[in-house]
Amino acid sequence: MKKSLLLLIILPFLQGCFPKVISSFYSREYCSCRFIENREDQYCHWYASNFIPIFSREIDVENKKVTSSSVGFTTSASFINSKVGCQIIE
Repeated sequence: MKKSLLLLIILPFLQGCFPKVISSFYSREYCSCRFIENREDQYCHWYASNFIPIFSREIDVENKKVTSSSVGFTTSASFINSKVGCQIIE
């Protein structure tokens, strides 16, 4: 109970310290793994979320776009081309 209360108190401060870093990391890493390296979905999800908690994700294979949410932030990354790779767009 005390840990949950402490987490609720600290969480707003953590969100301000690390804006979109977690979801940005996942989106870009997954995008690179899936659309540049042409790996399987399961492997790329495991690879991109190794150290970070992801609450939701949406993969648009047709448009080569990845959107992920974590700790209250949502970020998207999209495959630009083989020279540039994937880029965070939101």
